[in-house]
Amino acid sequence: MKKTIILASISLLTLACNNKAEEVSLQHNSSDLSQGSEPKTKFDPATGTTIEFEHTEYDFGVIEPNKKVQHYYVFTNTGRNPLQNLHVEVGCGCTTPYVPTKPILPGKKDSIMLEFNPAGQMPEFAKQSTVTANIQEPILLRFKGEIGAEGHSQN
Repeated sequence: MKKTIILASISLLTLACNNKAEEVSLQHNSSDLSQGSEPKTKFDPATGTTIEFEHTEYDFGVIEPNKKVQHYYVFTNTGRNPLQNLHVEVGCGCTTPYVPTKPILPGKKDSIMLEFNPAGQMPEFAKQSTVTANIQEPILLRFKGEIGAEGHSQN
């Protein structure tokens, strides 16, 4: 009976995380960060821009089982127009994005923060999120890591 309950619980957690991409609007302390606005459906070269990330992949290594971890993906607006309508779609509810809400002027840097909650996740994880804005192509941000045994993590 215990095995059945445990297997059912694991199945439900897996399904919940793999369901349709979840979007959560949250404020990050008192700064100008949120989920972002709805993605723009069509690129317009007259108002569009380009962005370049310092990196798009990150390895958390071994993390604690029930401790949220965050990583900042730093980018520069390399185009001629302000970066606006920034939106991040996450792969599951275990990841929460925080994005700038104000336009990013050409030549300026900013960041997108992704927060991962390892509670209920498999020991090894790999997640991705999709960034859209007034840019021509969506950009994928990825992270991975391993959830250590209680009291044996190293990060």
